[in-house]
Amino acid sequence: MNSKKQLSEVIALWKADKKNYVKKSTFSAYVLLIENHLLPYFGNQYEIQEADVQAFVLQKLEAGLSQKTIKDILIVLKMILKFGAKHKMTTSNTPLESRHQHYPPSFCIVSHHLCSLSLSLSVSTLQ
Repeated sequence: MNSKKQLSEVIALWKADKKNYVKKSTFSAYVLLIENHLLPYFGNQYEIQEADVQAFVLQKLEAGLSQKTIKDILIVLKMILKFGAKHKMTTSNTPLESRHQHYPPSFCIVSHHLCSLSLSLSVSTLQ
C-alpha cells in the first residue's frame, strides 16, 4: 500500500540515519538549516515542484541570505531527496540536474544545486 508522507517525515528519517555518519558539528549545521529554512517552507508539503524551489530561492535572496548559505541549504535539500529516493520514499520524474539557463541571473549563483525537481513523496510503509 502506498501512502504519501510530508517532507517533514522524510527529513526525520534522514536525520536519524545521517547522525550516524557525520561529525556532531556537521550534523548540528544540517539541523540548523533544516529547522530554520527547509521545514518552515517545505515541511508540510507532500510534493515539491521545480517552481517551489525557485520561489524558495528567490525568497531567500530577497531576505538577504548569502549565496553560500542558499547553496548550503540546497545541498541539504538534495541530500534529503536523494535519501528518500534511495529508500523508495520519493519518486522523481526528472533527474536532479541544473537548468539555470531559464532563470534570472540571481539563480545562477545556485545553478549547480538548483535541481529540476518534480517529486512526489509517495512512500511505501517501511517495515
